[in-house]
Amino acid sequence: MTGRPRTGRRPYADAVPRRRWCVAVAGLTLATLVACGGVEGVTVPVDAGSATLPAGETLRVQLGNANPSVGDSWHLVGPPDPAILVDTGQVPGDDCDSPGCQTTADWTFTAAAPGTTALVFRYCYRSAPPDCAPMPDRGPEVPLTLTVTVR
Repeated sequence: MTGRPRTGRRPYADAVPRRRWCVAVAGLTLATLVACGGVEGVTVPVDAGSATLPAGETLRVQLGNANPSVGDSWHLVGPPDPAILVDTGQVPGDDCDSPGCQTTADWTFTAAAPGTTALVFRYCYRSAPPDCAPMPDRGPEVPLTLTVTVR
């Protein structure tokens, strides 16, 4: 007899339980990432022009840098068709830890059903729609349209 001594066990008897354990751990890890926001949906800059995502996913529109303490603000002046895309709100950045600092901001949406809709964003400086006044060299002077297709 050559090789390993016989132990009475099948050679790979413990492989199946190990494989099941690995699959279970991988599934729990993925579920945790989804629940905690670790798995992102689709992220696009506000000036991308268009975005496509599957129903059920999150769309994150990056508005860029802003400083609300000096009067920077972004507004959704053309909301989406709520049957296709649901507005879940503006998300301020968490990278500002002192008064008066510049931060980033995003606007998020949930894709509800297949279709195409448009979002229109407007940057304002010390003003508000419909009379937005952009700060020179700070933000776009005209509204930005993002066409969103949900599949």
